Amino acid sequence: MRAPLFNTFMHMRIRWKLVTLIGAVLLVFACFFLLYIPYRVGQIGESALAAKARVVTAMTAASVTPALLFQDTLQISEELRTAMLSNDVRYAVVMDDRGGVQASLNLQEAIRCDYLETSFKGNIAENVDVWQTREKIGHRNIDLGELYMGFSRLEVGTRKSLVITETAVVTLIVFVIGLLSVIGISGAVTSHLKTVVATARAVSAGDLQSRAAEGFGDEVGELAKSFNTMLDNLTIARQNLEEANKDLETRVMLRTQALNDEVAGHRRTEESLRLTEQRQRQIIDLVPDFIFAKDEDGRFVVANEAVARAYGTTVDQLLGKRDADFAQSEEEVRRFRQVDREIITSGEQRLIPEETITIATGEVRTLQTVKIPFTL
Repeated sequence: MRAPLFNTFMHMRIRWKLVTLIGAVLLVFACFFLLYIPYRVGQIGESALAAKARVVTAMTAASVTPALLFQDTLQISEELRTAMLSNDVRYAVVMDDRGGVQASLNLQEAIRCDYLETSFKGNIAENVDVWQTREKIGHRNIDLGELYMGFSRLEVGTRKSLVITETAVVTLIVFVIGLLSVIGISGAVTSHLKTVVATARAVSAGDLQSRAAEGFGDEVGELAKSFNTMLDNLTIARQNLEEANKDLETRVMLRTQALNDEVAGHRRTEESLRLTEQRQRQIIDLVPDFIFAKDEDGRFVVANEAVARAYGTTVDQLLGKRDADFAQSEEEVRRFRQVDREIITSGEQRLIPEETITIATGEVRTLQTVKIPFTL
């Protein structure tokens, strides 16, 4: 069962099908760019911030190494202030090898970010709003302490939000321009199709003189040209058909007249045959002698009233039956059948000077019979 949305789409006009399909493609690309570009910009910004954090932390660790070596807390603080000149640095803490804080800037922020409890991966950790770094401080393989620094991710987030806004605006503009372009192009493409459709409707209404505008030499123009050629051929075929119909009507009329004459002739012939058969029937029925004919199986195919009366039946009931169906003597039936076969086999007529037959009343009659073979 087709979905209602699919049925709706299939019943759209071609122009709006094109607009819907291409608009859907544009929408997919727009969503892709709207999601991918800000994501990619965010990735690049985060990577840049991470690289900057490593470099600044390494440089700061190198600059505070002499001061930490001589336990010069003022110099350590000065070096940290220099590092804090960067807008990205949120805090900096220098600890000695015993875990004591030698100097710090914005220590409360560091504590808020749990700088000591953070699980570092490759000397760097990603917090919600800061990148946290850790760098060991040492001199000639002597472990002097560690430097902890935090770098704000606010600028990366701001830049990402700005990119999202700009991408959304640009994508929307491109989508609208693309959609309007598709509507315009599809309208230009289907305008000639509309003329072909209008012509087809006119032709279906019976106007075979209508023709579609052929327009330019593109596929639609070729379609219109082919459609007009088809209409020309259809008009010629219709004219030929009308002429053929007229000729056929004349021939049918003549043939009908001839068939009527033939039917009348057959009826006259049948009537004549019927009258002839009726006369023959009357003639043989008037003859008191037995007149009959049998087929090879011994069935009566012709019989007169004299034969029917002898067997105690009618002519209609006798036809198609054998002697055995009515005869009183089985011996007579056997003899009649044997003689009939001999005559059929020899193909010669035979005069039987004397033979007997027992009729329906039981009376035995003596007959002189002539049997002649014939083929229908």
